[in-house]
Amino acid sequence: MDPLNNPLGKLRILLVDDHEIVRNGVRTLIEREAGWEVCGEAADGRTAVTLAEKLEPDVVVLDIGLPELNGARRRAADQACAAEERGADLYRR
Repeated sequence: MDPLNNPLGKLRILLVDDHEIVRNGVRTLIEREAGWEVCGEAADGRTAVTLAEKLEPDVVVLDIGLPELNGARRRAADQACAAEERGADLYRR
């Protein structure tokens, strides 16, 4: 889905992190931004791929150290998401 063609004018974001406290904090920051919304959340890579296929988010905020489908294995699943990869690390473990 193209955010510019989104009839609601919202940037739809999928949050993916295995730590609930991180997802909660990032969701709080996102919800403060006008025109941004969290369309889904996942705690592991397999769920993220399923949600990305179903929800077609504009942006995926992804922890690269996820259980189940992390790193190189996630690369094979990238085609499931229509979002363009930009790549930004917020933190490293």
